[in-house]
Amino acid sequence: MAIVILPYIDLPSNESKATIAVTLIDKDGNEITYDASQRLTLLQAKLFNIFVGDKQITAIRFTLKVKITYTDSLPATPTIYWSTPCFSLLSTSPPGSRVDWGCASATPSVTKDLPSGTWVDITNFDVDAATLDQKIGISPATWSLIIDIKKVTIDVAGIQFYGSALASVDNVKKGSFTVSMVEVNVSTSTLAVL
Repeated sequence: MAIVILPYIDLPSNESKATIAVTLIDKDGNEITYDASQRLTLLQAKLFNIFVGDKQITAIRFTLKVKITYTDSLPATPTIYWSTPCFSLLSTSPPGSRVDWGCASATPSVTKDLPSGTWVDITNFDVDAATLDQKIGISPATWSLIIDIKKVTIDVAGIQFYGSALASVDNVKKGSFTVSMVEVNVSTSTLAVL
């Protein structure tokens, strides 16, 4: 009978997390630095387009990121799984309308090194301006754009822990929006083999 002893690795429950970072993408595909506490407003001289300075914004990028904190070293390279994101536009003024898309049953994955205590980019999801324009239609309402990744799983040598990630882009109207980010803890357990 063989006995396999793996390193005892402690993952503090308050230090392992998943989040979605929100960035803006210009027409050349570059990320645009932007103060997310400020509203992006339509410049009247550039009708129906949104600009940061002289850079036209053509998409909003959502980046799934994970971080785990541990002692010693991991017994295997982690594999990260995530559910296909669900997108929703929720009318906030007036309240009540909702437009949903995405949310397929696929569960993509990637095997990637996760250095202790370091945020690591896992994958990107872009929503282009044309999609937002089509989903909002002619409505004069104010909306929140929600991205919801209902399940994020980190598997290390068969030990799994789970969480979810959610982010929003608030006060979305034709020609303006405000970006915000929500960080969600991933529930964890001690990484050990009994």
